[in-house]
Amino acid sequence: MAEKKNVKITIGGRTITLSGHESEEYMQEVAAYLNGKRASFADDNAYWKLSEDMRAIMLQLNLADDYFKEKERASELERRLLTERSQSESALHRVRADQEEKVRAMKKQLDETKKLLEKSRSEVRRLLDESARREEGLSRKEADLARQRREMETASEALKKEMEARLQLEKKTGEEIDRVLEAREALDRALDRLSQTRRGLS
Repeated sequence: MAEKKNVKITIGGRTITLSGHESEEYMQEVAAYLNGKRASFADDNAYWKLSEDMRAIMLQLNLADDYFKEKERASELERRLLTERSQSESALHRVRADQEEKVRAMKKQLDETKKLLEKSRSEVRRLLDESARREEGLSRKEADLARQRREMETASEALKKEMEARLQLEKKTGEEIDRVLEAREALDRALDRLSQTRRGLS
């Protein structure tokens, strides 16, 4: 615990010494606030006609009114922050669900492509075997094989481009998730500051 310190403040023309753990700057701000409240009654003749006790009560009522208004404002801010946090979490959930769905679709397409490639390889092997067994049709089989190889290369290049495009999409989705998480962290920090403010007001 911080060491207690003595701080001199002036309220209503009176200088008093307070002992506590708060900083001098904070205590001076409190004193300035109280002096401001007192100054707000400067032109109120009815106030100054009251007894000193009644003037003190009026000042306390004003301070209590400020407190409850600030408390209500803090509660409203907290409600808004909770609503925004809930909306951010919903958005994050939707983004994650969308990303998972895209990943599943990509995996399904990759599996189908692998099956197609394996089928093509099997067909190539069959053609090569048949080519070896049938010398007479070698030229035709070689032409067919060359054509199939070109088709496979074209399909492979197209698949590569599609995979690159999907990886870019996944990267953008990841960046969007990071932004939502940052927004959520910002909301969490704001809620922490709000909680600290409420404890300070209490």
